Amino acid sequence: MKSTDWTLIENGLQAWAVAAASLNTNKVIWANENGTRPAPDYVSLNVISFLKVGSRDDIRKVDDVYYVSGIRKFTLSVQSYGPGSLGVIQSIQDSLEIPELLNNLQDLDLSVVNIPSIINVSKTLDTQIEKQYSMDIIFSVAQNIEITMSDISGVAIEGTLKSNTTGNRTVDIDIESIEEEN
Repeated sequence: MKSTDWTLIENGLQAWAVAAASLNTNKVIWANENGTRPAPDYVSLNVISFLKVGSRDDIRKVDDVYYVSGIRKFTLSVQSYGPGSLGVIQSIQDSLEIPELLNNLQDLDLSVVNIPSIINVSKTLDTQIEKQYSMDIIFSVAQNIEITMSDISGVAIEGTLKSNTTGNRTVDIDIESIEEEN
């Protein structure tokens, strides 16, 4: 079974954020991962929701391969930390309208659904205020799954048929000789 490669999408989102924020790769991290916290200014990314759009996916069969496709939406929470964090997150927000950076996302079948607001979520860290800003970007992605299956060409059944009458009867059914009706 082949499915959408989320590692590829996560790597692409991280590369987009690095380019948009003009930060080093080690300054754009995924939230909820083990590791040390980078020195400010830095950005964390976190997929906080995932939604299947519509009630049914499209299913097509070609030869022995089933193609299942549908639209998914997910929310990417972007957090920036440090004294320059407002400028960093504004650069990421502005990148949602820069064709060169959008092309990289579109190469991953991602579409930006919204241009989010930036929210100040600064807080006290030890005895000082840590500047922190947040925005949630909604993306849509085509979820494509490829499943290779062989059709069932024959079934053999053996067993004992029990009835309310006296005695047992053995019945052999040869389904292989029954042809599929089209």
